[in-house]
Amino acid sequence: QSLTGVLLRLEAAKAAAPPELEVEIAETSALAHQAMDELLTVARQLRPTALDDLGLKAAIAGQVDQLGRSGLEVSFDCEGDLGDLDPDIQLVIYRVSQEAVGNAIRHSDGRRIEVMLRRKPDRVELSVADDGRGFSFAESNAGLGLGGMRERALLVGGELVTESRPGSGTTIRLTVPERPPRTEQIQ
Repeated sequence: QSLTGVLLRLEAAKAAAPPELEVEIAETSALAHQAMDELLTVARQLRPTALDDLGLKAAIAGQVDQLGRSGLEVSFDCEGDLGDLDPDIQLVIYRVSQEAVGNAIRHSDGRRIEVMLRRKPDRVELSVADDGRGFSFAESNAGLGLGGMRERALLVGGELVTESRPGSGTTIRLTVPERPPRTEQIQ
C-alpha cells in the first residue's frame, strides 16, 4: 500500500512538475515499481502460493514431480488428511521438505530420493531419504542447511533428526505437533 501511495504521489507530482524534473520523476517511479515487484517476489517466497492454492500434499507432490523430470528417481507417499493443519506448521513442513530435497540433489550424488509425509493423531512426520554418499557429522555444519531446518522445526515446537554416515545415504526426519505452541512458549 505504501508503494502504491508513492506511485500515486509521483504521478500527481509529474503533472505539476517542471519539464526538467520529468526524467527524475520517471526514474523514481521505475524504482518504486521495481521495489513493488521485489516485495511481491519475497512475499511469494515466504508463503508459497502452491500451499494456499493446492494444499500441503499437492505442493510437496509438485516439488517431487518436477524432480522426477530431471532424471532422478523420486517418490512421494502421503498418509492422512493434512487440510486442517495450522498454516505455520504447513509452511515449516513445506520449507524443510524443500531444503532437504534440495540438499539431497546438490550434495548426495544419489540416484533416488524418497519423501514420506504421515499424519498421526497428535503430530505430523516428514521423512526425506536419499541413497547418496552420506556425510559425517563433522561435515554437517558445512552449509547443508541443517541448522536452518532445525530452527524452523523449533519455532513450531518440532524436532529435526538427521541420520547419515559416509557411503550410506542421508535421512532427514521432521516431527511437528498438529498445532504450534502458543507464542509465549516460542519466545
